[in-house]
Amino acid sequence: MSDFSNSNRDNMFKNKEAGSGNVTYSKTRIGTTDNDLFDMYALLFRVEWPDKNTYLLPMASYNYYNSKYNSWLLSGDLRDYVKLSPSNTTVQFKKGFNLLKQDDSSNKVNLYEANDLVYKTENKNDITEKPLNRIGQSSITLYGTFNSNNKTQSPIPMPFNSTYLAGDQLNKNSFFEYKTGSVSISGYYGYKDWTIYSDNYNDNQNVINSPVREDLIYPKEYEENVKKFIEDAGINIADNREVKVNKIIKYFNDNYKYDLDVRLYGTNLPRTINDFLTIDKRGHCEYFATAMTFILRELGIPARYETGYSVTEKEPSEGKDNYWVRAKDAHAWAIYWNGNAWVNADATPSSDNAFSKLNQHSYFSDMIEKIRFKFNNIVINPIVYICVSILIVLILGIFIYIYKKKNKSNQVYFKDKNFDKFKKKIVRFEKIYPNVENELYMTWAIKTKDEKLINIVKKYYERYKVNS
Repeated sequence: MSDFSNSNRDNMFKNKEAGSGNVTYSKTRIGTTDNDLFDMYALLFRVEWPDKNTYLLPMASYNYYNSKYNSWLLSGDLRDYVKLSPSNTTVQFKKGFNLLKQDDSSNKVNLYEANDLVYKTENKNDITEKPLNRIGQSSITLYGTFNSNNKTQSPIPMPFNSTYLAGDQLNKNSFFEYKTGSVSISGYYGYKDWTIYSDNYNDNQNVINSPVREDLIYPKEYEENVKKFIEDAGINIADNREVKVNKIIKYFNDNYKYDLDVRLYGTNLPRTINDFLTIDKRGHCEYFATAMTFILRELGIPARYETGYSVTEKEPSEGKDNYWVRAKDAHAWAIYWNGNAWVNADATPSSDNAFSKLNQHSYFSDMIEKIRFKFNNIVINPIVYICVSILIVLILGIFIYIYKKKNKSNQVYFKDKNFDKFKKKIVRFEKIYPNVENELYMTWAIKTKDEKLINIVKKYYERYKVNS
């Protein structure tokens, strides 16, 4: 009997350490009124991705939705993981561990029998062990850091079907692999110049494992509106899976809008999934991904909720295959089982208008990031580095010496020029009040008791800081 009971599920959602970044749990903003967003243009990491054939970079999959907490999590055996054993330079993923052997009578998690859930299946053969064919090899390289510590696990962004990771000082971290193929890390050492290898050229298909029965259920409270959507979208039962998916995506793109505001339009009320499907028809990626997953399951197609990043911002100044990934690129979408593999199905319309303007801070930050990235990636021989440093110091010293010398001569010039002006002003007073040789001008002026002369001399002394 599984420990995945209602009480245990509730405790998991109440656990503050679970967090939205946990591999087994993803808290959404659905059903809230919290519109506070962090720095959306903050640069999270870089990706070097040759031969990229999808913009979606996954991190974690989820297959059970809790409508009470508006959160996704993993069910049953999918929550099992193994702790990997990294060397200093590589981490090998345990692909065999990920192959799930399922049969239609398996009932390890008794949650799809509940009255508040809908269970549909189009093809019973989906819930069986599948021969998972793997061909070719591709790779991506990550540059950046992550927020992690020894108490929490952070999922690593990586393509489907990843087989191993190569880098430096990897054994300073702990790595955990889940049956969905997701890999998480805990530790204090951020990833820098990590290369992740995948053994399938098609980054759009995941052949790590086959569906389980939980991939076909969703909360009954959404059933009526999900069926209405299917009817309005003109989806026929006879359509194959790819046609059904394309019709769903097209209907979303034609009739729904992207909106970061989580409130019901024109109110301060939270927007629910039912509101999203019927009266409001606007929302951010979590709404589209969640609804898409429910709709696919209603059609009997195994589906999961996927989180990761949308990788679209190319940065050619750092390389022809280099991309920047910012906070705003965090994304959610659905994946569905096409009979042989899990395939991406992103129904979210374009969000360009929502992120149309970069502020000045972002431009300045981008410039600093580019300089820092180029500096960090320059490899210089230590002897050359020392010689260049000495040469720079010498050049700076010469410039400072020339500047001071020139500035000093300018000061003499200006003092002489100002003195000439001063002399012209007092020449008529010298004719009236003879001046003793070598007598200070202020002493002489005071002796004359001529207020006008005293003021001229005083101003000269104060303005040009002449010693009296």
